[in-house]
Amino acid sequence: MKNLFIKSLITAGFLLVLSSCQKNDDEPQETQTGANTMSCKIDGKRWKATPCNVCINGGSGLEVFFDETINTFGIDGQMSENNKLKTIRIYIPLLIKTNTLSENNFAFYAELNKEFKTNNTYQGTVIITKLDRAKKIISGRFEFTGIDTFNPSDSVKVTEGLFDVKY
Repeated sequence: MKNLFIKSLITAGFLLVLSSCQKNDDEPQETQTGANTMSCKIDGKRWKATPCNVCINGGSGLEVFFDETINTFGIDGQMSENNKLKTIRIYIPLLIKTNTLSENNFAFYAELNKEFKTNNTYQGTVIITKLDRAKKIISGRFEFTGIDTFNPSDSVKVTEGLFDVKY
């Protein structure tokens, strides 16, 4: 009887360990299918472009611009949290595989009365992982540090950025 109890305890412990090792489904996965997604972490907190009543592009929360003739790329993502609109914008006038975000190639994060933008000191990177001109898909990763344009002593760190959009 004692042996059965010990085996049951070991099995329960093993199952507990296995269940704690499962991947978090809330974490966005990198895709390259034109899934129209954009996500990142802002100072460690998960952000994801999601539809909302006051969001851009008819409420979709995502707007993409890509001019194939001059290779200009822009993406805006929005979400609403506690009635506050939060926006991330990336703009690259001459898209290449790896892009430095600074003054002209820029990114910003905006929320109520705050706008954090890259400049020549606070920079970031956009890496294009897929550009399919036939299917009109552009996918990539991004990260940046932005400084508050209204309060230069405040900054924000955007990490683990992903986008996969159709243009």
